[in-house]
Amino acid sequence: MVVRVPRGAVVSNLPKGHKVKVINKVKYYTFNDVYWKQTPTGYIVVSLPGV
Repeated sequence: MVVRVPRGAVVSNLPKGHKVKVINKVKYYTFNDVYWKQTPTGYIVVSLPGV
């Protein structure tokens, strides 16, 4: 069973195999259709712009 990470959750490490996407000059990290942005305390789960 796979559990989706809720938007707003903060993690300290990204999963192995994640990819980097730059959209509108903003860097996002993605893995299995989940997107994160880096923050001072880790990585926060976000929606993509316009989604």
